[in-house]
Amino acid sequence: MKSITKERYLQSIQGIGNILCYEAKKGNRQFISRHLSEFKKIILKMFEYYEKDFARFKDIVTSSQFATLAKDPLRGFRLIHRSEEYLDGFAVPVEQLDRICRAAVESGYLFICDEIMGVWGDFLLEIIKYTLRDELIRREAFVNFVLEKIIRINENEKMRALVSDDLLTDWYLEPVFLSVKNGKEAEWKFNLELLPIFNRYFGVALIQLVDKNRIEQFKRCIQHIAVDETLGQEKDPGYGKELSDYRELLAGAEQGPFSASYYKLKDNIKYLCRQRQSAQWNDDFQKIVTVIRNVAPADNEFEEDIKKESAQFAKIYRYNSLLRIIFSVGAYALRNKKYDFVECIFNYDELRYSSGQAVKNPIIPDNFDFLAIFFGFIFGIEHRIFNDDFITYFDKEKNEMKYLLCLTVRIIRRWEPDPCKFKIPNEVSKENIKKVVPELRSIGENIFQDKELVRMLDLSGDMGWWKKFEDFLEQLKVQVQ
Repeated sequence: MKSITKERYLQSIQGIGNILCYEAKKGNRQFISRHLSEFKKIILKMFEYYEKDFARFKDIVTSSQFATLAKDPLRGFRLIHRSEEYLDGFAVPVEQLDRICRAAVESGYLFICDEIMGVWGDFLLEIIKYTLRDELIRREAFVNFVLEKIIRINENEKMRALVSDDLLTDWYLEPVFLSVKNGKEAEWKFNLELLPIFNRYFGVALIQLVDKNRIEQFKRCIQHIAVDETLGQEKDPGYGKELSDYRELLAGAEQGPFSASYYKLKDNIKYLCRQRQSAQWNDDFQKIVTVIRNVAPADNEFEEDIKKESAQFAKIYRYNSLLRIIFSVGAYALRNKKYDFVECIFNYDELRYSSGQAVKNPIIPDNFDFLAIFFGFIFGIEHRIFNDDFITYFDKEKNEMKYLLCLTVRIIRRWEPDPCKFKIPNEVSKENIKKVVPELRSIGENIFQDKELVRMLDLSGDMGWWKKFEDFLEQLKVQVQ
């Protein structure tokens, strides 16, 4: 690549794309597979220049307009927010893959799309390894290119029908959650700044399944999430010491408050699901770490403990973000009376019987402590500012409250917990709850008017659960006074 011009490189990519489009229309699987592999190597080779020769990387990736606009601070603003328009060295090869995929679909050779999905997945894993040095070359633009094509596959009835089960979710789960690859620890960690864009596209993909009534594919997605070991929700991170074990180092007059702050952070970590929340949590955590470093002797074990706590924070934040996506999709399905989708989520723990795999990752609450996290989704301090941006509709908040109460009733009906043990967490705005407490009883009573919900939640017969539900609402009222 280094010996040829940028123009020659793009012409070569387009020429290869033309040949593969022609062969895709003939269904020449062996030819396509072999040359897709070579095609992928050419594109990934581009990223090798990122480490070896950044100037060359920039020359290959960016268009001629990029350098001109970058010199002008006012016009350069456009590069930051619309940089995908000026990254033709990456856009062209991705567009060629999209052409090949569409050519295969038009000719009925859908198996080729499966292979292209795999190539795009490899691109995502490669892109997120790097933190780009030039602020005008936004990594989100590279991710956008690939995710937009994946969503296009979701929109196509024929393509989506034959994409393998793993690829329905792996393009999201692997980059976001992967910590082990091929039995070895990955050399990179997912940058949490990219999480909102991955979440947005994954939310859109699930909404598409609901809108197009693709219940079987939706079940497979939920099942995959519930059993995927990549998410690691059943694994303990294996702490040596927690940072609270260093409290003797924080006992001085100046450091004492940091010890209390640490315990608060440890409690609040389970409610993190938004970007600003996580950034603030990490800032506070680093302040505590700095204080300990200033008074503690050099300690390799301490540094290892910091890594473990940071990893635990990142894992919880990522997983809560996924729970929030599923919550929003479930509420959307309920509003549109897509009860089979709601039931799929409610009964996710029963899907293991068809797969032979045990559930490892809970996706809806089965106790009040877990339910408190979901209250944060609606009543969180930042909820009205940082709402889900992949789906909006009229009466969204009221509908999500109804869905939340359905989850509450499900817990009461199945496990009969003591409503008085429910505690509103600090990360949830009591003022937000106080405003809607009068509505909650009315919404709860309206559940009875919905025959499908009565069936789904098994509300007929014994009404003993209703008294506990009333006690639950009363407990909310008491706590927000």
